[in-house]
Amino acid sequence: FLSRYILKSARCCHKPTSPKGRVSIMGRPDVQAPPFEAHQSANNPLAQFAAAEKSPAATGGWTGVEEYDEILRRIFDFLEEQCDEDGDWRVTTHAKGVNVQARHVAAPVKLVKGQGFIRASPTEVLEMIRNASKRPEWDSMCDYGSIVKTYGPNSDLIYLSYQGKLGVCARDLSLVRAWKEYDDGTVVLVAHSVDDKDVPKVAGKVRAELRDCGYVIRPCGEGSMLMYVIQLDMKGYVPLFFTNLIQTQHPLILSVMRRLLEDADGGDVDGEHTSEMPLHELESGAKRNFR
Repeated sequence: FLSRYILKSARCCHKPTSPKGRVSIMGRPDVQAPPFEAHQSANNPLAQFAAAEKSPAATGGWTGVEEYDEILRRIFDFLEEQCDEDGDWRVTTHAKGVNVQARHVAAPVKLVKGQGFIRASPTEVLEMIRNASKRPEWDSMCDYGSIVKTYGPNSDLIYLSYQGKLGVCARDLSLVRAWKEYDDGTVVLVAHSVDDKDVPKVAGKVRAELRDCGYVIRPCGEGSMLMYVIQLDMKGYVPLFFTNLIQTQHPLILSVMRRLLEDADGGDVDGEHTSEMPLHELESGAKRNFR
């Protein structure tokens, strides 16, 4: 996966990304925590990144829980298969510099992929994604997030709560995550739903199922090309067409991530983000690099 990915990435994104400091994002009002105690995240795990050959995948496991480790390994492989340029992806939306594609898989819920350029380093983008407590700042449906347990410098267990809207009950998620950085600066984070005693179900919320989810963040010029793949089953009494509709719109959150990261770094020029790429450039970059 990475050998093909690295060889192809040099064709359109050969300029190295300058290292940047941590991103400071304006906070939001505190939200009441769910009825379980959240654990604190490890301090700056980005500094503990190792090369791919030294990742937990090569040394025996991500979490120490065999079931979780098998899920995480499968999703890392899944990203290679589902992001192949020969896949039957169909463009559903192109807005705000984000190209959204969908494809039908064995499950009734569509698999969706969003791609966009962000003028920030891969580690800055990853830090934003990892910080569960600040997810409500860029995911408008999310009203609370917390890291429940840290397994090590490259994996954790998180809880996310989502508002109920348009007559749909509130949802929540219990997710195991893992991430790794490769020698070329590419960062990959994967996530999947798990049933864990440390994340009990909450009254009044339907526990949704995130079947497969991954972020591929690679250096590209003076920023990063971010690909976000998701397949989410909302569960409960929600019509399939509505689930797929919501899911195909969800990757547009990449535009909010871009705004927060670029505004924090002074990248907003007269209210317009010059990093937004037209559709044909996003598709071209995806075909050459997202493998």
